[in-house]
Amino acid sequence: MANKFTPDDARAALAATRNLATDGLATPFRQADLSSILAVGIEVKSVDDGLLNFPTTIDGTDAYWCWRDRLHSRLVGRLSTTA
Repeated sequence: MANKFTPDDARAALAATRNLATDGLATPFRQADLSSILAVGIEVKSVDDGLLNFPTTIDGTDAYWCWRDRLHSRLVGRLSTTA
């Protein structure tokens, strides 16, 4: 994992990316919006569903803050499935 996001960092990166997006990050993501998302270190897991992962470390374990456009529009933490 290259970048590490705190919850506040993830929210700020998401807000900044939304402001740069041509359509506010509506799904499916457009190619131009994908470039903006990837440039700040956010991982795209689903273009169609708007699933984004923000790499982090929780108690020394690699994990992700996840955001999904249509689910609840909020960050949710999950542990990495790769060691």
